[in-house]
Amino acid sequence: MKKTLTLFFVVVGLIVFLLSVAPIVVDGKKEQVIITQEVLSGDPGAASGITLAIASHWNRHLLWNTEYTIGDTKITESEFTFSGKPVSWGWERGENANFYFGTAKSALENGKNSSATCAESAFPKIADKVAYRTGDSKYSETVSIAEYYKVYPLIFRMEGSMAKYHCDRDTTEYLSELFHISPAGDRLEVVVERNSDKRPSLVQQRIVREDSPVFLVNLSANAQEGIYYTYRLEAGNREENIDRGQSTGIFFIPYRGEEKARQIELLQMKKSCEFLSDVIPLELKLNKSGDILYLAAKSKGGYSLFVYQLDGGIYLKQEVFLKNIQDTSSYCQMNLVDGGVLLTWNDNQFSFVAEEGGEYFWWCSGIFPQTMGELSEEGGQNPFPRENVLMFDGTRLVLAAFENWENMEVRLVVYNREGELYCGRYKNSQDNVCGLAAGDHIEPQGARLWAPNRAWSAGKDDPIVFPLSLTVIE
Repeated sequence: MKKTLTLFFVVVGLIVFLLSVAPIVVDGKKEQVIITQEVLSGDPGAASGITLAIASHWNRHLLWNTEYTIGDTKITESEFTFSGKPVSWGWERGENANFYFGTAKSALENGKNSSATCAESAFPKIADKVAYRTGDSKYSETVSIAEYYKVYPLIFRMEGSMAKYHCDRDTTEYLSELFHISPAGDRLEVVVERNSDKRPSLVQQRIVREDSPVFLVNLSANAQEGIYYTYRLEAGNREENIDRGQSTGIFFIPYRGEEKARQIELLQMKKSCEFLSDVIPLELKLNKSGDILYLAAKSKGGYSLFVYQLDGGIYLKQEVFLKNIQDTSSYCQMNLVDGGVLLTWNDNQFSFVAEEGGEYFWWCSGIFPQTMGELSEEGGQNPFPRENVLMFDGTRLVLAAFENWENMEVRLVVYNREGELYCGRYKNSQDNVCGLAAGDHIEPQGARLWAPNRAWSAGKDDPIVFPLSLTVIE
């Protein structure tokens, strides 16, 4: 009887689901997805031969793969599939090496730390002294960090990797001397609470500054033989490098052992190369073959891409100055693509560095259309800086991105070295599908980690899908 009832409810649920998606299924099978070109500026002939591929879905069950070739034919081809099981998408998980102020057992996070004992606090020397002076059940005191630590103690954490490492007292001392970051005038507020037997039950620590607490912005790139690492010392999101007499440059942390039993040798961490004094590192990335390391950086003169050759060591191959980038927004990210490197900023600025025969040169910079308006103080961002696709053939640079986070419209722009040649909007008929509930819509496939108000999770083997791509007809 129970099995019969269970089967009955499953069948009823399936019928209800199929009825709810019936209008979409009919549209998906009987009618092709229609892409409509709207010329906004320039000559659409500049984009001739470019094929725009879009992957979309409804409720993770109905899936479309659509292609539209720009040119005289303006043909849209679409393939529809149905999945009885909800489809999930994964994303590339990076391996990140991070250093924090603290000791072997605890670290400051956002300038704060809370622990149950003095020994487990980020600054145990200070916690012990303050606890000794605590007479009441709760006591607070603000002290100079430099009175107890000549340089900030540092601990290491590896994220996204199964590699093992030891970060004990000796390691902390070694790392602290290697980085050599002075506390300067930083002060620490310490609150100690005692329990009924007069032992500390809660130790809270917070760096007190007139401005934001100083912290390390960690940048790393994982190679086969070890980790390349650099950092900047920042107080707030300012793309600055506060001078505390610290050691700066690119460091290398070697691995020992095979991949499944890999050990990170922190006590063998060394500086591989120096920076000029005014260089502010922004992002570090390794190419697929593992022989070129890229560093996006900022200095008094503007933004640059540093290209390092890895050949039994590390040496600076080229510095490419990124022309025509205004210091009006924060840096976003670097993408390694066929034919070069694309760098983006959060206000839709971009700069493209071309590569030919192993040599790199600045090709162009510009501002991709701000389809959702300027970056707001609340953090609202156009999709382009994080989610963009690119095609470069040596004479034209084609960039495309979804216009917003809600629908399927795509903005595509073509540039040459002198500037913009063409800008077009590509409207998608799936934005006007009938039969959907209010607030429900067909949307791009993929995890889309940067979409606002998006809750996501993924399994180990979930496929990685980017919903937009560009190809060219040869």
